[in-house]
Amino acid sequence: MMAEDKTGDNLYSDVDDHRRAVQEKIKSAFMNVSWPPTRCFIQFWAPANISGRQLLTSFHQPFASSLHPEPLLQKYRLLSQRYAYNIDDHVNQEEDDPMIIIIGGPVATAFQNNYLEVVPDMRKANDPKNPLVYYALECRLTSSLFLPVFYRHPSPEIKSAFCVGVIECSTLNEGRDLVRVLNELKNGLERVGLNMSHLQQCRPYKTMPSLQHARDEIEEALAIVCQSHNLILAQVWIPYENENHEHVSSSLGDTLMEQTFAVKLIGYHTVFDDEDRLLSITPYYDTCDMFPLKMGEGLVGKTLQTYETHFCRNIGKLSDSRLLMLSLPANNNVSCLTICLKSNHTGNLDYGFEFLWHQSRNYHILLRSLLITLKRFLPSFTFAFGAKLGDELCLLDVDNSERNMIRCSCNSNGNKLSPLQSNTSSTPLLREEDIDEYFVRTIQEDTRNRYEWQGRNLPKRKLSDQFRGLAEFSEDDSSASSGCSSSCAKSPDIVSMMFKAEYGDDLIVFHLPVSSATIVAVEKQISGMFDVNRPYKLEYLDYNNAWILMDEDADVRVCIKNRNVNSTHIRLRVTNNC
Repeated sequence: MMAEDKTGDNLYSDVDDHRRAVQEKIKSAFMNVSWPPTRCFIQFWAPANISGRQLLTSFHQPFASSLHPEPLLQKYRLLSQRYAYNIDDHVNQEEDDPMIIIIGGPVATAFQNNYLEVVPDMRKANDPKNPLVYYALECRLTSSLFLPVFYRHPSPEIKSAFCVGVIECSTLNEGRDLVRVLNELKNGLERVGLNMSHLQQCRPYKTMPSLQHARDEIEEALAIVCQSHNLILAQVWIPYENENHEHVSSSLGDTLMEQTFAVKLIGYHTVFDDEDRLLSITPYYDTCDMFPLKMGEGLVGKTLQTYETHFCRNIGKLSDSRLLMLSLPANNNVSCLTICLKSNHTGNLDYGFEFLWHQSRNYHILLRSLLITLKRFLPSFTFAFGAKLGDELCLLDVDNSERNMIRCSCNSNGNKLSPLQSNTSSTPLLREEDIDEYFVRTIQEDTRNRYEWQGRNLPKRKLSDQFRGLAEFSEDDSSASSGCSSSCAKSPDIVSMMFKAEYGDDLIVFHLPVSSATIVAVEKQISGMFDVNRPYKLEYLDYNNAWILMDEDADVRVCIKNRNVNSTHIRLRVTNNC
């Protein structure tokens, strides 16, 4: 329902044609909002000079509410018109009437900082200096966000973006409901030539041709990682600094914006059959498309700023990310990993990778398996601090009050995940969870060889049953796949395994204890019994009679577990690595 105050147009002597035009644009944007079935309210705060003071006021400005009239929202609208926010730095606060002029507050902060302000829980924002917070609680408002609105001149020669006011969005429901209104507002504002962010139109890869190559590599890798590991979301952020020193102006003056932001480059959003599982993540994914992050904000902002890898078992406990607080409930039960990488395509440009999955997953296995998959499908990338993908990695455990480091090694010779201070080591053993972890990668390679790969697709798409099954194998002691019976999935009585290796016309047979069957042990037998005087490639025959590359300890364990059910040995093939 759209509404507008009917007070006379000559309320303020400085209401000029420009401000009238902005008011009409805002009104048009509000009229085009398609309201979700929630109780929401939006109003516009515009700058004005009142009695020599620079203020933000909602009086005589457009406002709108959800289709069904809500008396509490109407009451809050009437109360908010009695107050104005001070945005004049030269005004002596002691001279202001606290019953009329509000010093500080999210509306003024959003206008002055030119950045989104979020109040995810109104109960925690009770400010005695801001009577509107008291009235918001009295009217049962639960969450609010405050959007600075920008006007950018259509001419490319004029690089100024003007902040023309702030839109307040409030709801009596959950804060996630506001994300739906955000999408509507974004489209409505763009239709009339306005934006919600002065960085919203930036597309860094258009000015960096080499970035497009890295982006293509990332796009395919995110799709593979999400599908094979059953992740909810994977997205990549990059720093964006205004190289032209662009001025972001308010209607009252200019401010030179020299902050570095993180903008979303690309993302992949998995759509599950059970939509309830994803209900709490979708608003976050959509919100990230609309707003940049401040450097240092949230886990990915900290990772881009410090190069430290961050791991959080429950991001619902985080309180320093406005986008998370706005779009995720406290009980979202989602874990997160953020890493910072560089690509040889783009030199010193940093890429902040963000991965989300359900907290019920076994993170001990998932973290290591995820890093190994990234190593395979991001060949041009290394860690920003210089290490290679696959090297031992230290993760900052943000759930721990002491913020301890966790050591994660992608080398199967040693502990997979352990506290950094631990000096213990273990001999590689054939364990079910170790084998299942790598089963996803092996079957994925086999599948890609046998079936047509779909290539790059839309960032949002349905998780196929094929990849859903693969992800389950990575962490659960499930029954074996259709090509391998349950008897071959678990072999607790096997102590020694026979290997038959062929090299050209030659054939050798050797045995290895299962507990010490490593790639080094296999290659030692191959080199000692075959006359191989050049680099070679070692492959094994899986239960589908396909030759699979063997170059890690985990590959040896996988081939032992998933050999043909009727076979008493494992077949190997040695070929020249030309």
